[in-house]
Amino acid sequence: ITAAAADCAWQTLNTNTWITITSGASGIGNGTLSYTVAANPNTAARQGIVAIAGTEFKVSQEAKPNSTPTLTAIPNQSRVVGQAFPSVAFQIADEESPSEQLVLSAQSSNPDLLPLSGVIFAGAGPSRTVTISPTPEQTGSATVIIRVTDAGGLSSERFFSVAVIPIEAALKLSAASRSGARAPQLSLPIQ
Repeated sequence: ITAAAADCAWQTLNTNTWITITSGASGIGNGTLSYTVAANPNTAARQGIVAIAGTEFKVSQEAKPNSTPTLTAIPNQSRVVGQAFPSVAFQIADEESPSEQLVLSAQSSNPDLLPLSGVIFAGAGPSRTVTISPTPEQTGSATVIIRVTDAGGLSSERFFSVAVIPIEAALKLSAASRSGARAPQLSLPIQ
């Protein structure tokens, strides 16, 4: 701060709660003003004014970077053909967006077995469920991708597999377990 005269008194005026004058709030003659700014918790830039001896100075601060939303893990699912899949609970969250503003979407690696219309979301707030409804009488496997996207366009994904086992394979597994024999390994390729 350069004063007009050596005996010129000056002071600062700051009404912004996120700007703190750390030294030089007032003085006589030339002086130095130091200030700090608090981290911006918002996703929008902000501006404040500090007045020194009646002259206003603009202080600008960048927006907080958008963080990626989160999605908890979803366990792999398998059922015998014809059996219903249970609803599976999971959680979504984001630092900047309320969970009601987050968008859920899905992809299926095998739409013949599991079309997108067979991936049904329910719930509200951070607590959500997904229910899998495969095509009737179809067997096989699919990888499902669940994606959560925030208002800023950032997203995160979780993968899980869905297997629909033929009744014959399920009966063989059941018979082997009842007889005490080592059950044969059932492996279905993930598509």
